[in-house]
Amino acid sequence: MFGLYEIIGYAGSFLVAVSLTMKNIVKLRWVNLAGAFTFAVYGFLIEAYPIFAVNFYITVIDIYYIVQMYSKKDSFSFVGVEYKENSYLAEFLKIYWDDIIKYFPDFKKEELHKLSSHFVLRNLNPAGLFVYEELENNKIKVHVDYAIPEYRDLKNAMYLYSTELNLLKQNKISGLIAETSVEEHRKYLMNIGFKQENKTNIYIKTV
Repeated sequence: MFGLYEIIGYAGSFLVAVSLTMKNIVKLRWVNLAGAFTFAVYGFLIEAYPIFAVNFYITVIDIYYIVQMYSKKDSFSFVGVEYKENSYLAEFLKIYWDDIIKYFPDFKKEELHKLSSHFVLRNLNPAGLFVYEELENNKIKVHVDYAIPEYRDLKNAMYLYSTELNLLKQNKISGLIAETSVEEHRKYLMNIGFKQENKTNIYIKTV
């Protein structure tokens, strides 16, 4: 049987190990913070003060960088892009395709010629891809609203669905429609203000 101290030590080690597998830097810092703090407590309890000192230092460093990340003001821009065989968009899709279709399984590259595609640039880095279709009833159907793993902290969405929505409103766009059966995507849509339409896979956001 493990004692309480051993459980705390294993928990701290597990959290630190899990943090190293994460691509999202914000999540990595939070999980690493939890692991380092837990392991510091373990070191203090068993009077292994070198373990306590190192992990307490890591905890402080994680807190510092988390505060920096949340206080930093990112620069965003919305840049239209066309799909061609040797274009940057083609390379982007090639790299992230498996991840994209995990959230947007009905999306097909063959349809890009009749859709509008935009990169969401964050500090000039391509942080996401937004692909949509303008419908006849002054609405937009969102085919892809993808953020690369490193930037899944909802800042892309906050930019898209505030600044850019104001521009859509000026162009007489009255709402957005998204369709999904992917649970994680459902949660994302609900989190950014989409409403489920009559318990279907259709979600609507009024502009």
